[in-house]
Amino acid sequence: MESLPIANPGSVISLHFTQPMDEVISGGSRVGEVFDIAALEDEHLDYSLNLKVVRTCKISISYDVHKLDDIQAGQFMQLVKMYLDDPDMLLL
Repeated sequence: MESLPIANPGSVISLHFTQPMDEVISGGSRVGEVFDIAALEDEHLDYSLNLKVVRTCKISISYDVHKLDDIQAGQFMQLVKMYLDDPDMLLL
């Protein structure tokens, strides 16, 4: 898995992301959630699994801890996630 950094010299935060890839998830679960088939019991099995393929990309940040604290870094990641989930927000 390759990480591609986006950073400027002297910047406080650098953003890293991986190449987009397809991932299979069950219909009611979130991306990255593991479907544990061993935990299922035979009498409660529902054979109509709702599987779907989604395109995912993992992101992370690196930041200078002397200039930025964890709360500010978390707020930045929330903004990045909001804009990635709803790109129309970039136009506002």
